[in-house]
Amino acid sequence: MDFVKILNDKAQNLNRQQRILLGTLYAEKLLSNYAYFSLLHKWGNIEPLQTVLVYLYQNINKPFSVKKLRSLYKLVDKVTPDTDDFEHFSVSSALDACCVILETLDYLLDKNDRHIESIISLVRDTVDMYVQEKNNMDIDENREMKILEDFHMIKMFKWQFETIEAIQRLSSFDVEYIKLLRKNSNAELLIDFGLIK
Repeated sequence: MDFVKILNDKAQNLNRQQRILLGTLYAEKLLSNYAYFSLLHKWGNIEPLQTVLVYLYQNINKPFSVKKLRSLYKLVDKVTPDTDDFEHFSVSSALDACCVILETLDYLLDKNDRHIESIISLVRDTVDMYVQEKNNMDIDENREMKILEDFHMIKMFKWQFETIEAIQRLSSFDVEYIKLLRKNSNAELLIDFGLIK
C-alpha cells in the first residue's frame, strides 16, 4: 500500500490556508531533528527556522508579504546543511527539517501543489532513514517491508493521517484551535536519536 500517495490524495482536499497550516505543523514537528544535529555538530542556527514558524502562525489569517517570504527563505537556506559536509546520518534529518520549511515558503510564493507532496514525502524520508540507522539495515529484498512495519514508521503515518484530518475539520482558523493542534502534534517526537547505538 502506497501510504504517501494516500496522504497526498487526502491533502488535495485541503484549501490553500489549510495547506499552509499543514506545512507549518510538519515543519515544527521536524524542528527537534535540526536542534539535535546542530547540537551534535556545533553547526547551524535554529533561530531562522523558528522565526519562519512564528511568522507563518501569526499571519495564517492575513496576506503574506512576498518580500518577507523571500527574506525568510534566504535566512533558512543559509543554515541548511550540506550532506556532503557531515558523516553522521542526523544531517539528513536536519536537511529534511529545513527543506520542509523551504517547500512551505515555496508553496506560499508559487502556489504549486507539488510542494505539499514534497513536504509529505520529506517527513516520510526522515523517519525512513532513522529506521534504517536504528535497525542497522542492510540492503535486501525485504528491507522496504521491514521499514514499513517498524513502530516509528507506523507512528509517523498515523500522525500524518491524524494531522491532515484535524486540519480538514477546520472551518475557521481559530487561534486556540491551532494552539491545540500544535500541542497535540508536538506531544511526542517522531524519532528518538537516543535509540541509535
